[in-house]
Amino acid sequence: YTGSLAVTGRVLIGQAGTDTVLWYKFSGLDTACTGNGKTNSCGVHIHAGTTCAEAGGHFYAGTEDPWATVIYNASGEALGRA
Repeated sequence: YTGSLAVTGRVLIGQAGTDTVLWYKFSGLDTACTGNGKTNSCGVHIHAGTTCAEAGGHFYAGTEDPWATVIYNASGEALGRA
């Protein structure tokens, strides 16, 4: 990443029944990003692959992308569960 944002944070991943649950806390997010109801805007998601250089599409099983609608609305920080 070569932009001016200095995002830091923590993500915990767990299971709740058959669902994957993410708990996250970020600082330094882009406060200009509002999502405006668009899919994959200001998103939180997991990509297929084992390195950032080889990241594939969103990681999921099935036919519909569950990550498309997971967004954050930033005030510079975000705390949530997806």
